[in-house]
Amino acid sequence: MGVTVAVANANGQGIEQGAAIETPPTSGRWVYKTTQTVPTGTAVRVTVTAKDRPGHMGVKTESKN
Repeated sequence: MGVTVAVANANGQGIEQGAAIETPPTSGRWVYKTTQTVPTGTAVRVTVTAKDRPGHMGVKTESKN
């Protein structure tokens, strides 16, 4: 049903968040394009939350340098 993406710095302070778009529609492939520039080498945490039609939610968080 939907996918949201949140990007935060290593301390958990939010940088940006928003909805991903299914591209192409009904493909099951979701794309999120960032709007903020983060300096190279900055550690970030990316959290993706997905929700299906019955209302189940899944959350995945990864840290990147």
